[in-house]
Amino acid sequence: MYTEYLFPKEWVSEEIAAKQASIKANLGESADLLRNGLNVIAGRLKKDPMRYRDYGPYWWAIKALLRGAGVSYGSSDNPIMRETYKGALPIETLVIAEAFREMYLATFLKYSNQFILDAESGEIVEITDGDMDL
Repeated sequence: MYTEYLFPKEWVSEEIAAKQASIKANLGESADLLRNGLNVIAGRLKKDPMRYRDYGPYWWAIKALLRGAGVSYGSSDNPIMRETYKGALPIETLVIAEAFREMYLATFLKYSNQFILDAESGEIVEITDGDMDL
């Protein structure tokens, strides 16, 4: 069972509120955090598709959100990981995936894709997406 890199619900709610306030202050009252966030991610991936690895176990949930927004990166999927590493709402998924990315950029080497997702077993999980690795 995947237990690592999950964020507390209280923190997620607070982070969403802070990010929504920030985007509205910068872009106006009608700014849409989810849409803007997905556009930023799509822009990053356009520049360097291998940066999908920045999202680690959250990649599959982000990929599904992007697909739902009309940006497809292929059909590869990991349903178990996607369901484990997503929020109850799309905006929650975006915020926690970005929080993971920030942590990843501060602690992992670029393009790292091996993670211990279950501290008890210590098993290394390699996250690869054949659609993106091509």
